[in-house]
Amino acid sequence: MRLITTCPSNTELVGYLGLTSSLVGIDRYSDWPEEIDSLPRVATDLDIDIEKVEELQPDLVLTSLSVPGMERNIEKLEKHKIPYVIVPNPKTLSEVAECILFVGEVTNTTEIAKDIYIKFLDIVDKYRTLSKQIENPKSVFFLRRHNQHNKLVVPFPFLFNSV
Repeated sequence: MRLITTCPSNTELVGYLGLTSSLVGIDRYSDWPEEIDSLPRVATDLDIDIEKVEELQPDLVLTSLSVPGMERNIEKLEKHKIPYVIVPNPKTLSEVAECILFVGEVTNTTEIAKDIYIKFLDIVDKYRTLSKQIENPKSVFFLRRHNQHNKLVVPFPFLFNSV
């Protein structure tokens, strides 16, 4: 199966499922797993190079609606009759696990996805249990500078709120 991903989280899900060799194109910002570094970059959050996507002849494009305006990418894919799925935008770690199952289903790797899903949730449960043993929890706030627009953004705020 020839796959294209249009955002880093989808590229990572494909990597977790062992499908990196199926990738023929990725978004501009994906940086894991390392094997993807030489792949064609076909998209940013708000703009997909539809001609490049067509040249790569994907069987499926894994896209997202996590950023306002990404629906334009969907419109382009539909106009050019390129098969795609919209991977849900998780807000919790439990929803990340559900995304693993979703991508496993659409890439015909359901059994692998189920195994990863179970392991992932086991790890989350382990850390949830460990966190309950902390008597004086500390507050932590992470910032990173986004190079392109020189803005400060908070990565993964859902990690601090809920699972």
